This record gives sequence, C-alpha cells and structure tokens, in this order.
Amino acid sequence: KIVRDGGGEVFEEEGYINFCGVRNNVTDDTFNDTLYIYWKDVIDGTFKCVKTDAFTTKPGKKVILNENGESVSKGVAIVKEGWHKNCWYIGVHNPESDKNKHLALRQDVGVTEPMTITRDKTQYGNTGKYELRIFSDTTEVGYPYTNMHRSGDTQGYKVNGWSAGCQVFQYMSDFDEMMELAKKADGKGQKKFSYYLTNKNIFDNIENSDEDTNVIYDYE
Repeated sequence: KIVRDGGGEVFEEEGYINFCGVRNNVTDDTFNDTLYIYWKDVIDGTFKCVKTDAFTTKPGKKVILNENGESVSKGVAIVKEGWHKNCWYIGVHNPESDKNKHLALRQDVGVTEPMTITRDKTQYGNTGKYELRIFSDTTEVGYPYTNMHRSGDTQGYKVNGWSAGCQVFQYMSDFDEMMELAKKADGKGQKKFSYYLTNKNIFDNIENSDEDTNVIYDYE
C-alpha cells in the first residue's frame, strides 16, 4: 500500500522481487534502518517477504564529516525517500578496489535510470555535534552510484565509511540472501531492480492501521 500510494509499482510477475527500505530518523551512525524484499507467490497468491533490520539507508558519519578526507564539499549523497524505478542491475560494486569490490546491485549510466538524492553540506568538515539532516533542501537527479551492497565488517555496528549514500547491509549473510533472490529474479527476466524508500513514521502508521490492504505477509 505504501509503495502504490507513493507512486511506485509492485511487480507480481513470477520470480520477480520488490525492494522497500524503511528509514529510521535516528542518526547515530548505526545500521538502524530496515529493508523488506518481497514477492508474489504464484501458487497461493500471497506475498512472501524477507526482512532485515541490520541495514542503512543513510551515509556514515565518517564520510559525512569528511573524516576520511575523500568526501565532496557539497555534501554526501542521501537517497531521497520515494520511488526509484529501474535504478539497479546486477554488477560490480567498487570495481577499482581489490579489497572491497563485489557483485551487488549497481547504478550505471546508460544501463539504469537515474536516482534522486539530497545532500547535507552543513556537516562537511564539522568538528562539532554530528547532526545529519535527512530532509535537505538540495536535490539532485543523476548517477551518484548509490548502490545496494554489503559492509566488509560483519562484527562492526557503526556505518562509518561503509556508506557514502549507498544502501548497505551490515551482515554478509543477509546480503548473500538478497543476491541469491536477485540472481533468481534476473534469471526470470527481471534485469533491472526498482526501489521504494519510505520513512519509519509512515510505515508504522500503515502497519498499525485497521485498513485492509488485501495483502498477506509471511515474514521469514
């Protein structure tokens, strides 16, 4: 309901998957967001879902404050809440890195559609209190390569430099499960993947409402 009401699409073809991220407004540099991967079961007609709470839709403190000395002064990309159609395909994330490159869901010019992002430049080089502004006035549409990939540290709970705007799994096991689903969907003909990003406040209001959406979710 959230996706459709927000102008997005729910793909119901056999083997196709859908992604919905739920952004927590708490900005404490932890993996505190949620990702739902859901698909329609053609046998019983219900939707099945895999959920992870070890996920981030927000860039890490290290890159926001430019503690790594590599961030852009106009601010790090923050994926804007809403519908992003055909924004990813299965490709290599960070291909120039011998250590961190891996197969993931990737954005690419000429292959996928652009994504809408915001930027918070007020935090660049800030030595004071860390306050990420999720809802920024600066909006861009393009290819900031905000991919969906994994963290390289399965024990770390801080986002740090693992996200400079990308949607990132904390644990490799959760990421591997997502990639298996994506590969199966790709084999069924889903060559591009779309993404809907909502806010926890919106999600909780829908989840707790009495409205019948005629959808049955089986959380695994």
